[in-house]
Amino acid sequence: MDDGAKKINWPVMLTPFDEAKEIDWNSLDSLVDWYLEAGAGGLFSVCLSGEMHDLTNDERIGIAAHVVSRVNGKIPVIASGTFGNTNT
Repeated sequence: MDDGAKKINWPVMLTPFDEAKEIDWNSLDSLVDWYLEAGAGGLFSVCLSGEMHDLTNDERIGIAAHVVSRVNGKIPVIASGTFGNTNT
């Protein structure tokens, strides 16, 4: 794959969970690292395929902050601003 194609690849991240249905932070780190190594041009964190509607507001913010920290400025990160669930 040429460098131009890599720069336009912005995957929508999944949210990994453990057997207790809690966010699996170690697996999230591995996923971010994998995307970086694969040459992603940026990441969409806490978006539709990231189970955002099943997460609490604190979990959404925590995932976004965690991904931004893990990326450490290497590529841009976009996180959803949708907070429509009033039960969280």
